[in-house]
Amino acid sequence: MKAPIRQREVAWHLVSHPELLHSPTTIAEKLRCSGNSVKLALNKLGKRVGEIDPERLCPECLTLTRYDGVCHRCGLELAQPKGFHGFFTHEVRNRIHEGFDGRPPIKVSLQTRAFLQGDAEERLRRYCLSRLDQMFKDFMPDHSIVNAAAFICEAEMRAYLEGSDSSRFSREDRLAIMARTVIRCGREMPQQRMMWSRMLESLLSMPRVVLYG
Repeated sequence: MKAPIRQREVAWHLVSHPELLHSPTTIAEKLRCSGNSVKLALNKLGKRVGEIDPERLCPECLTLTRYDGVCHRCGLELAQPKGFHGFFTHEVRNRIHEGFDGRPPIKVSLQTRAFLQGDAEERLRRYCLSRLDQMFKDFMPDHSIVNAAAFICEAEMRAYLEGSDSSRFSREDRLAIMARTVIRCGREMPQQRMMWSRMLESLLSMPRVVLYG
């Protein structure tokens, strides 16, 4: 059975622009459709795959089975975007991507996938580092800046979660950690203050952002 057209359109857009995952209004403008239809598509897509991960989402079969640009369910192969040579292909290994090594390019059960993905805090860490990476793609800073930001992000996550025993983290939790990370990066690396300012502005423009502390 072919995947629903609207969900596929939204999925294709997310694969190209993962930073818009929490910006349905912007997606609607790009697709020239109503915001409600995009929100409905995202809601149904979330129910279909669980937590939406644009880096692993296949826009054709709507499953989280895409590794290194290839879907291991339907065989779809996506060309790497031109104009940006991401950190994945850079000769210098980047700390941001150490958390993504070892993902097996095989089809696994939901239980096995959950085991391989690790606990809730590890999934949160992967999300935050992935989000940070996506934000850096608009600026392409030096790798020393990226690595320093990754360490700060992990430190802010640990500080934010101190004393927490939650097995699930909300959108507000994630965005709060990201905002705290960017604010601290701005303090510790003021030479790039324009970049941090734009990154923070991008985060705060997302809906339902809550800053704690």
